[in-house]
Amino acid sequence: MEKLNSRAGAEIGRTPRIIDVTDLGDRGIFHRIQAGPLDGREAAEKLCTLVKAVLPQQGCVPVQIKGR
Repeated sequence: MEKLNSRAGAEIGRTPRIIDVTDLGDRGIFHRIQAGPLDGREAAEKLCTLVKAVLPQQGCVPVQIKGR
């Protein structure tokens, strides 16, 4: 999280988010970030591109919440 914030904080810092931290013991500590709402799929894909540029092995999947 610190690496992501330090490299892309200006862009990501304005996006509301929920961070879920899970300790999987020997497998390590994982962070799941739910960010949004964003202005559509294009904005979500742009944010994913930014995340992947900072953390290349990080997965990022845009999803649309029904009813929004």
